[in-house]
Amino acid sequence: MFESVLLAFALTPLQALQAEPDAEGGVTRHALLVGVQDYPEAQDWPRLSGPRADVNALRLALVEQAGFRDEDIRVLLDEQATRAAIESAFQELAAACGPEDLLLFYFAGHGSQLPDQNGDENDGLDETLIPFDTLSASGEPNDLRDDLLGEWIALANKSTDNVVLVFDCCNSGTNVRGEGELVQRGIPAHLRGFASDAGGVADELPREGEGAGAGWIDQSLKYVSLSACRSAESAHEVSAAGELHGLFTLSFLQELSSASLELSYLEFLERVRRRVRERRPDQTPVIEGSLRGNLLLQRRGAWRTPSFGLQQTPGGLVLEAGLVQGLSVGSVLAVQASTAIEDRPGERLGRIRLDAVRGTRAEASWVEPPPEPLAQGGRGRAFLLEFGPRETRFGYAILGGEDEPARLARLVEDLDSTGMLRRVERSEALWCLDLEGEGGARRWVLRSPSGRRLPLEESLVGSGPQSLLRAGLVRLARAQIVRGSRPAAAAGSLAVDIDLFRVDSAGERIGAIERDAGGVLSMTPGSLIRARVHNRSSEPVFVSLVVISPDGAVFVQPLTPTLDDAIPAGGTAQTPQPLEVQVASGSEAFYREASDTYRWIVTTRYHDLSSLEQGSVTQLSIQRGVGPSRPQLPEESWLTRTMEVRLELPR
Repeated sequence: MFESVLLAFALTPLQALQAEPDAEGGVTRHALLVGVQDYPEAQDWPRLSGPRADVNALRLALVEQAGFRDEDIRVLLDEQATRAAIESAFQELAAACGPEDLLLFYFAGHGSQLPDQNGDENDGLDETLIPFDTLSASGEPNDLRDDLLGEWIALANKSTDNVVLVFDCCNSGTNVRGEGELVQRGIPAHLRGFASDAGGVADELPREGEGAGAGWIDQSLKYVSLSACRSAESAHEVSAAGELHGLFTLSFLQELSSASLELSYLEFLERVRRRVRERRPDQTPVIEGSLRGNLLLQRRGAWRTPSFGLQQTPGGLVLEAGLVQGLSVGSVLAVQASTAIEDRPGERLGRIRLDAVRGTRAEASWVEPPPEPLAQGGRGRAFLLEFGPRETRFGYAILGGEDEPARLARLVEDLDSTGMLRRVERSEALWCLDLEGEGGARRWVLRSPSGRRLPLEESLVGSGPQSLLRAGLVRLARAQIVRGSRPAAAAGSLAVDIDLFRVDSAGERIGAIERDAGGVLSMTPGSLIRARVHNRSSEPVFVSLVVISPDGAVFVQPLTPTLDDAIPAGGTAQTPQPLEVQVASGSEAFYREASDTYRWIVTTRYHDLSSLEQGSVTQLSIQRGVGPSRPQLPEESWLTRTMEVRLELPR
């Protein structure tokens, strides 16, 4: 016999997060800054001009602006930056980290590609960083391969789950760095005398994923990486204060000096990206890793309340979220400064109510106007207070508490105020509440209709029995909204084919996933799977996979991570890394009652679904505004595809 239990991806591990800054004692930020400007073996390579200035400026900024201590920063320049020295320094810093510490690794110099050694690269090439000693004693390349960096992160994760990588180099032969006379920061394999397995030049090979660094490292590791450009673009140097710097590093430093550290890496990188593209529209910094929603250069962080970008346009207030995120007309949101987070809110600007809701955008109006209206093009961040009235509210039943009518009345009033829940009889209920215990130790617990108790994670939803219960039900209701979301109108000309299949450890297809008579997919623990989407539409689309577990946990895997990553008409995209199917720890008895739901959300407008995530890091929405030239919200097409997934386990 086989039964259903909770599915979870190793790609998005469950984490109990706190949002406090690293202010308490015992928390240290470590950094290893590497800059290689003069390569001894590089007679035919373009000479670099900015890495030393990049490293020196970053070191100063980390101390003065980001809370690093000078004694916790290691710097390796030119002849100091041998492969052995870089590896030794990284290992020493990793060993010195405590559980809550941060480890930053920065590299400025040449990057390259070499033939893949273990079959884990789709294009047959490993991305590499080139140290000062470019060749070993035997004449082999001394590059730091992506596989090696993955091993370093895994080593560091034994000490800390907070590893940050920043690369101002190119990881493809097409990438150059320069202004005027271009200076390459990427060395193609053929210029180094190494042929690729594909028999061609590295920069002619197709690549999948987001860009430079895409697929570099196993994304189940706990890290975030920020890279200067995509694989098919150039990373440029520019002049500043009489020195040459990498445009990416310069923009990073400028934004660090002006932005609050209470930004996620996602939001910070988006600001850096805007600076870079103002000067070089052909250079796009990219971000990867499981910690994209963490607070910048801090310990950890989570936006515990869904929040969305808000902009004042000539046509009115535009919220950068809509039906896809489960919002509806009448939803109320609190508006704060764009850098505010729930546990340390910024200046409150007022409240808004949604008047019209489309796929990924909504029109709003003030119900509590701010002292001073937002200026034209002004931005804020809107935190969800309550969902709008819904035609269908999710039913809950109460199994006890009649002997405490005042307590019962407070609970019902609290739950009904969410706009998502209503009290029903047990036969109609999705979930049941029971007052458990005796005397002063009595507390409400959450059960399935059959009586099995649902686990609630206090670290994720706050303190106090009633707030815990309310948050648990809201989490389940939000998951139901995501599970049942449908386009308000027909999807028009949209059409996509979705292929979910099993792969081996190298990501190669090894077989289909079986379905039962009802169309439910069956998987076994330890399975590696991959998804591929083919866009048969006549216009570009953006695609995300949303995994909804029966306990209300929601995980998001975008196949098109940024506004620049639409799947073109007739194009194909796939998950950058294989996803591992695992049995989640916890109360398996409850999960035997239901299957996971895979929801594919496809839209013609960029959508950031990180606000849907529950049970893991709740990432920030990328702020993308509607410009003055488009004051009205255009209609957009979107569609969903649903797959039910059962995990097969023998009794």
